Amino acid sequence: MAHAKLSPSSAHRWLNCPASVIVSEGITDKGSSYALEGTAAHFLASEALQGEFPVHQQLYSLIIVAPNGDCEIVPPSARITGSNHRTVQIDLDMINNVSNYIEYVRGIVRDTGGTLFVEQSLGIGHLTGEPNAKGTSDTVILTDNELIIIDLKYGMGVKVDAENNQQLMLYALAALNEYDFYADFTQARLVIHQPRLNHVSEWTISIDDLQAFGEQVKRAANYIATLDADSITDDDFCVSDDTCKFCKALPTCPQAQKEVFEAVANDFDDLTDDSGDELENDRLAECYSKLDFIKTWCKAIEQATFDKLAKGENVEGFKLVEGRAGSRKWADESEAENLMKSMRIKVDLMYDKKIISPTSAERLAKTDKIGSTQWGKLQDLIIKPNGNPTIAKADDKRPAISLTAAVDEFEDLSA
Repeated sequence: MAHAKLSPSSAHRWLNCPASVIVSEGITDKGSSYALEGTAAHFLASEALQGEFPVHQQLYSLIIVAPNGDCEIVPPSARITGSNHRTVQIDLDMINNVSNYIEYVRGIVRDTGGTLFVEQSLGIGHLTGEPNAKGTSDTVILTDNELIIIDLKYGMGVKVDAENNQQLMLYALAALNEYDFYADFTQARLVIHQPRLNHVSEWTISIDDLQAFGEQVKRAANYIATLDADSITDDDFCVSDDTCKFCKALPTCPQAQKEVFEAVANDFDDLTDDSGDELENDRLAECYSKLDFIKTWCKAIEQATFDKLAKGENVEGFKLVEGRAGSRKWADESEAENLMKSMRIKVDLMYDKKIISPTSAERLAKTDKIGSTQWGKLQDLIIKPNGNPTIAKADDKRPAISLTAAVDEFEDLSA
């Protein structure tokens, strides 16, 4: 059976850019260390939720990830067989973050009295027309009137909102189709949980509105089914940073290249034109709105070029060379330490001493190596500096700040 082209995890792309499905055909997904870590964290969370074992008991154990994505937890001393198998060690950070997620999920189950399903494979073929189209929802909770979808996102990139999240809406529609016999659901609650960013986003949608979205999905899928490489037009592309960021076809996408070249040629031709502040600000806003996408495209081109050179392919005019050397370090710290001791070098000259960070102190408190009273006193000494000013879109939820007042205060001290 042919592999499905439409999946919940890429819904934000194919629902907005139908052509991406066509231009991505035949391009394999590339894994990354971040994806590997995320796979391991998801597996640890699912095993703990289903097995009810305390997560901290797995500290320093290894998670073996097979090429097909299957995982297994083994002791740190275990011998790993299989050259293509990769491993992730469960460290204290993973324990704390996964525990945070688990406590959140169990709290909802406890508060609602709902039924918990973990790592549920949910078909979306009734929406896309592909019999084998499906996705895996991290957590599904069913109550008397509410269907709850919780998605663990383990990355440390950007915060993700649950509102109108098309991936989670597809999971909810799939779960509704799977469990419609369970109860007369009136709403779905969608949750994004990002423990490493200390971010939880919840959004509720009525079943009627959810089903209306399902009709949109059907229309989009039906249209995509009519497309091929010869029939796609410029209107079938939707070039933007959000849509293109994780698209496999970005380095070779003709429309993306066209958009970048036109933006650079037309919009960035002369930013020194000082014909008026109003005009200049408008042009700056227009140019700045395109920067994220241009950066994303440039990174994709750079990675694609590196990959081809790494495989020994010829990219005219470029080659791989050894980069800048890293900082010097001891080949064997223990040997260097013993040699210094034999030289009778003073201890205070041999070692650098530095107080642990608040984060490290908190880890000690969580493992009871620092008492709760002691940790409370230490917390009184912790500060968190304000972030540096940064540019955000006008609809960003953070309030705007003004640097004008501070500048005006010190504008003319010589007066």
